[in-house]
Amino acid sequence: MVDTLKLNSRVTVLSKPFEEVAFRFDESFEFWFRGVSPGPKLATYFSDNFPKGDLENIVLMKGPNWSLEKAGIMDQPNVKKVWLERFAESSETEYSLPNDLGMRRLVFV
Repeated sequence: MVDTLKLNSRVTVLSKPFEEVAFRFDESFEFWFRGVSPGPKLATYFSDNFPKGDLENIVLMKGPNWSLEKAGIMDQPNVKKVWLERFAESSETEYSLPNDLGMRRLVFV
């Protein structure tokens, strides 16, 4: 998609776990995640590794159970307040998968 849209100079696609690449980038990058951990695990990871909440733009491509995942995040005792607030205030937009494969959500944290 990046090649097709000629975004090579602006977009870097990494097909690796976030844990392997997160610290190679400046906080001002926009991070898009697909096939990412369930919400509570992800919020705990962000909280542990970015305790100040200093990743600016995070977009999650989440499935139909996002509302349950989000509720699970709010119940995580070890997630720092800044991350609980970011997830609580996150915005979402729904989109359809092609070929009637269902609905998904983009979550902007």
